[in-house]
Amino acid sequence: DLHSFPTRRSSDLQLVKMYNAKLPGITVEGKKELSGRALQDGEFRFQLFEAVTDAKVGDAVSNDAQGKFTKNMTFNNEGTYEFYFAEVNEGKHGITYDDNKVNVTIVVQKNLQGDFVAQVTSGPIVFRNKFTPDPVTVTIEGKKILSGRDLQNGEFHFQLFEKSTDAKVGNAVSNDAQGKFTKDMTFDPSWRSEERRVGKECRS
Repeated sequence: DLHSFPTRRSSDLQLVKMYNAKLPGITVEGKKELSGRALQDGEFRFQLFEAVTDAKVGDAVSNDAQGKFTKNMTFNNEGTYEFYFAEVNEGKHGITYDDNKVNVTIVVQKNLQGDFVAQVTSGPIVFRNKFTPDPVTVTIEGKKILSGRDLQNGEFHFQLFEKSTDAKVGNAVSNDAQGKFTKDMTFDPSWRSEERRVGKECRS
């Protein structure tokens, strides 16, 4: 079926019709870029709006695995049509959304044969998102061995240092009655370099 949506051309009310294979039309293309991880097919959605009224033009469209998304449209009158694309913010975990409105200008003219020719005259349609992974917590375990008598809970303390600078990393930790001691550390997974640290027993 043919779905129709009103829009404005100059001062006259015109009709923008969603794509139908029986009618000549135009395909508006956009691009989704995601940094931080690979983009998934259908992961993000994009809604086209009429620029003057902010009315939605049909349903939102989604990206493919390469980030491309398309909107098929058909016009039955000459003129310059103004729209904008906006990304649908669905609050996906770890995603920073692009809140820009990207203008879309379409000029429709008749050629010498009397057929409509539609052309997008505005710039590229690109939305850029960023994925930020959750921090990763690692537990480092060590062991204290004491000969000559039983080990007491909390008897010894161990300090973690930055290897390259000898700077202390947090507070010292102590052993339990079995000699075990642990240090919890949190890292940003986006870091590309490896952190190298060394532990030392505290001397009183």
